[in-house]
Amino acid sequence: MVGAKQANLIDGQGGLALRHKAVFAGILFAVGLACYVSFQPSQIWILLLTACIALFASFSSDLRENNSILDKTTSAVLPVMGIFASGLFIRTQFSGYESIVFSLAVGFFGGLIIFLQGKASSENLKWQPQIRFLFWLITYPVAFSLFHYIEDLEMQLPLTSVACGLVVFILGFEIYRMRANNDYVLFLLCLVSAFTIAQLRLVLFFFPIDPLFLSALILIGFYATTGLIARFDSSGRKVLAVLEYSVITAIAVTALFIFWS
Repeated sequence: MVGAKQANLIDGQGGLALRHKAVFAGILFAVGLACYVSFQPSQIWILLLTACIALFASFSSDLRENNSILDKTTSAVLPVMGIFASGLFIRTQFSGYESIVFSLAVGFFGGLIIFLQGKASSENLKWQPQIRFLFWLITYPVAFSLFHYIEDLEMQLPLTSVACGLVVFILGFEIYRMRANNDYVLFLLCLVSAFTIAQLRLVLFFFPIDPLFLSALILIGFYATTGLIARFDSSGRKVLAVLEYSVITAIAVTALFIFWS
């Protein structure tokens, strides 16, 4: 009986089972985020350490054999950036016990992402497309949190544009990694997306816009750019893809202006 319980705690490679890795990672994320938002003055090294834990957890949860370092690194983009963005957003938007509660919730949700990411690395998983779609959706609130934090820093325009482009470039690896044919194409798609959003941020400088509203506009541009590039690269209906995302972008921007006014 004891031997059976011990066997359930380990995977086929002699390590902890995926679900136990995810639980342990979630606890570390929750503790790390809670410490980061609680310590006064702010200790950024705590958040960076928690993001490093997310990187290690993502690497260890990958069930694919003979996976390259580049593949493992691109798979870790969402957990690492998600933890980092969540900590910054909670720190700037909440305080007191509220920030602790959100930190704990986000930390354990991060553990769930690690678990789902490990499951998605198995080619035999029935729900793999649905999990990939969930990761794709999560990428956009992560991007919004980072865009908003960049605007709060009130850096000079060139640095702000470069920072927004860098965020898009990194998150692009999560969006395009299952669509690109090879590493060169993946890098190129991320670079084009980053350049487009950096240009958009330069253009928006000439409009007197609230930082939160500005972050939402950049997010819409990020969604339209990445969605259109992904569809344009894989779909034969290129004109239809352009029309589709043009309409979606127009509706989103109109709704944002109506809500804000």
